[in-house]
Amino acid sequence: MTQNGRRLALGTAAALLMPAGITVLARLLLSRDALTDIVMLYLLGVVIVSLRFGFWTSVASAAGSVLAFDVFFIRPYLTLTVADFRHVITFGVMLAVAVVIAGLAQRVRNQEATRRQFETERLRSMLLSSISHDLRTPLAVMKGAASSLAEVDTMEAGARRELTLALLEECERLEHLVTNVLDMTRLQAGDVKLRTELQSVEELVGGALNRLETVLRDHPVTVQGTSNLFVECDASLFEQLLVNLLENAAKHTPSGTAIEISARTGQGELKVTVHDYGDGMSPEELQNAFRKFDRGAKRRGSGFGLGLPICRAIAQAHGGALRAENHTDGGLAFEVSLPWKPANALSELEEGVE
Repeated sequence: MTQNGRRLALGTAAALLMPAGITVLARLLLSRDALTDIVMLYLLGVVIVSLRFGFWTSVASAAGSVLAFDVFFIRPYLTLTVADFRHVITFGVMLAVAVVIAGLAQRVRNQEATRRQFETERLRSMLLSSISHDLRTPLAVMKGAASSLAEVDTMEAGARRELTLALLEECERLEHLVTNVLDMTRLQAGDVKLRTELQSVEELVGGALNRLETVLRDHPVTVQGTSNLFVECDASLFEQLLVNLLENAAKHTPSGTAIEISARTGQGELKVTVHDYGDGMSPEELQNAFRKFDRGAKRRGSGFGLGLPICRAIAQAHGGALRAENHTDGGLAFEVSLPWKPANALSELEEGVE
């Protein structure tokens, strides 16, 4: 059965079963004379169907509700005959209200679909814009370096090494860009299974710093509070989170700017902060810091603008959070928080091993 067919079948079932279910519920819990309460129950059922299915399914549910109300709660019972004409007006008002509710719900769905379509087009345009620059640039450098290496046989060893290093650097940059796109796709699709184990925060930070040794060579980095601290997490993902935050700090601050990494625990959380001493962000940039493909109007460097969204997705996958704020001492601070238990202390870990 196709998706449309399944949706039609579900809608038909809802239009039939919702009035039937409410009828049974009302007969069990309410007196037949509590007509106002019964009408409210039927309208609630129409609202539920309206929020989940289309306009005509909601109208069908409303019509079924009116019929069920007439047959089971209006004298004479179990017939379509109406003894009091006022009840006909009640049926009309009930059906009209239900149709209005269905129409409003349909309008909300249409607005949401339009918003999603607009957001999709925005992301597509921003992705194409990023690709046109951030993929072409390393490819152009790689092509130029490779052409020079291939065409010049008498090149000095120093010049050849310089071109080779440039080629390697651009390959790594290109790999990083593509990896970010793939990671974001996997995280959004929920296709990431966490392999959580007790990890040393000090080793995770050290691993991230080792991976970024070249990127951070012009930025003095200090680390505080990570010794003898352990947390349950997926080591590769959390290290990637730290790599992205550190790379973001290095990319968007002038050469020589210090970067601080600190960790602390409290109230059941581990909090790791990456603090740079650059220019910080404007309020608008802070608000949009975790939007995909948003790199900020004044931010330095290149990239798809996926590093920070990936960081937040990784933190949320662990049941944590990531926030950004301009630090009181200047610069920008990103704070990632993960669930943490005091049992993660080193002494208790050693006792468990023994």
